[in-house]
Amino acid sequence: AYVGVAPDLNAIVIAFRGTQEH
Repeated sequence: AYVGVAPDLNAIVIAFRGTQEH
């Protein structure tokens, strides 16, 4: 279950951080 969710959460976190940094 986490195998398919981990990548998604990772991408979301990276995108969220990038938005906050901007």
